[in-house]
Amino acid sequence: MKKTKILCLLLILFLSGCSVREYTLDNGRYVIPSHDTECPFISIHNGDFNVIQSIAHDYQPSGKIERHGNRIVMESLFADEEYIWTFQLVDNNTLKFISNKSEIPNKEFEIIDGTVFTIEETIEQ
Repeated sequence: MKKTKILCLLLILFLSGCSVREYTLDNGRYVIPSHDTECPFISIHNGDFNVIQSIAHDYQPSGKIERHGNRIVMESLFADEEYIWTFQLVDNNTLKFISNKSEIPNKEFEIIDGTVFTIEETIEQ
C-alpha cells in the first residue's frame, strides 16, 4: 500500500512537470526546406500573413493569424472563396501543415498534409 502511494505521488510529480511548451512564431518568410521552387511560401508579419502560391499570380491570399497555443490558423477570402490553412508549431518557427483542419478550394494550390515550413529569413517588426 505504501509503495503504491509513493508511486502515485511520483507519477503526479512527473506529470505536473511535463507542461506543453509553446513555440515562437517570428515575423519572416516561411519556406519548405529542400523544395526546388520558390513557391509556395508564407510571409508572416505582426499577426498578418500572405500565402504566396505562385509568382505568376498578382493577388495572393492574406489575412490575420489566429493562434491557439501551438495551433496556427490562417483564414482568407480569395477569389470569392474561403481558404483556411491550419498548422501546428512543432518547434520554434517551424510550421507543420494539417490538411484535415484546412479548407483549400482551389486544388491547384493544395499543400500535402504534413508539409513543414521553416523560417528562411526574418522580417523586422
